[in-house]
Amino acid sequence: RLGLDFPGVYSFKNRGIGGNKISDLYARMGADILDLKPDYMSLIIGVNDLFRDYLSCGGQRSERFERDYTALVDAILCELPDLKFFLMSPFLIPCESFYRIHKESTDIDLDRLISDLPLYQKACENVAKRFSLPFAHLQPEIDKALKLAPAEYWTPDGIHPTQPAHEIIARKWLELFNKIR
Repeated sequence: RLGLDFPGVYSFKNRGIGGNKISDLYARMGADILDLKPDYMSLIIGVNDLFRDYLSCGGQRSERFERDYTALVDAILCELPDLKFFLMSPFLIPCESFYRIHKESTDIDLDRLISDLPLYQKACENVAKRFSLPFAHLQPEIDKALKLAPAEYWTPDGIHPTQPAHEIIARKWLELFNKIR
């Protein structure tokens, strides 16, 4: 939308990599963030940390996630002090396919994992507050959408959004971007 509304004003670089955790992003921060010297940046991360924490140690480690996220944002802002930056929370859309897919691949307690998601969302919010960054909780927006159509309309697997769910994220993203530009 920004490309259409403001031709040639903004260029966009999506550096998200599926399956990455905060530690992966930290490891590639130089090439994918600092070397690009962006004017604006948004970040949504955390759901893979939640899953991998359950797979590796059977429980939440949101304190470590928050500590690592804080270190990442601090390093970015130290190198790019004029960066206009906002954060968005991770989300899940529990649905039949979510349970089917993940029960086949792991023995983790998916209901417990889902119940720990707010700890990771809160960690993201805490980091945003610590650095006075704009922040958006996406889960409430997703939860509102679930009242309009079944979960499978919004996701094929509980994690990855369909095009209509991407629109929810895009609208929230534009709302935050308009606050910082």
